Amino acid sequence: MIFTTAVSDEEEKTLPLRIVSVGTDHIQEPIQRPNGIRYYQVFICTYGVGETVIDNKRYVMREGQGMFLVPNTTHIYYALEPGWKVDYVLFTGPACAAILNSLGLSESMIFSYSRPEVFRDHIQKLISISESRSSRKNLSFSEECYSLLLDTSYQINRIEASQLEEADDTILRIIGYLEQHYREDISLDDIAAYIGRSKEHVCRICKNNMQETFTQMLTRVRLFQARQMLLQQPEMSIQEISAACGFRTISYFDRVFRKWEGISPSDYRLHKKSST
Repeated sequence: MIFTTAVSDEEEKTLPLRIVSVGTDHIQEPIQRPNGIRYYQVFICTYGVGETVIDNKRYVMREGQGMFLVPNTTHIYYALEPGWKVDYVLFTGPACAAILNSLGLSESMIFSYSRPEVFRDHIQKLISISESRSSRKNLSFSEECYSLLLDTSYQINRIEASQLEEADDTILRIIGYLEQHYREDISLDDIAAYIGRSKEHVCRICKNNMQETFTQMLTRVRLFQARQMLLQQPEMSIQEISAACGFRTISYFDRVFRKWEGISPSDYRLHKKSST
């Protein structure tokens, strides 16, 4: 189960901590973010094995292990076997830096959680709060988020990184290029020329390391940008967002968005607004 909220500037100023998104037993898809995201993130593996690269350091994560990320941290992560599941929470707020500093959570890390059920209990409480109709819902989110972080600071042991392989470095270069040029008509030839390798090598690296084709990786980057713009730039039309994210036509954007997200771009925007 997953729930997501839109974060308003006004609430970010008044609440010390603000929940952005929470998920439980989420089947984790491959993620690539060379520029990170604007929120703090904590997640724990609940099933299977995954791998993550943070600031050019590689880690393998198994059940009971997890990750803490500060905003704007370069990272990618993906399953090493089918059905990799995680519990996660994204949060923000004006008091984040001070609170996390006091708890010893000032930098990104991979960790083992001594009692994963404690984290799961907090996730379930956050989901229960999301389903309530209380006028204090956002305040309850803030209180529960602090409680989760407090418990996390006492429950984790840091895991050291393993050696980063050349393939991972190549993937980061590919993803970085996609992040910078997703608005353009990017081809496999462009990527191959950029990294100085053959098209076949690019395809093999993408498939072996991200379990996706080059086209799927590009589509994922474009859709990530589209989702952000749909929620954060309400003044832009669907057609404008489609063009800004590199989709050839609005009909193609609508078809791809429905295939990947299960609903149309306009319905996604309305649904997320109504859930806040």
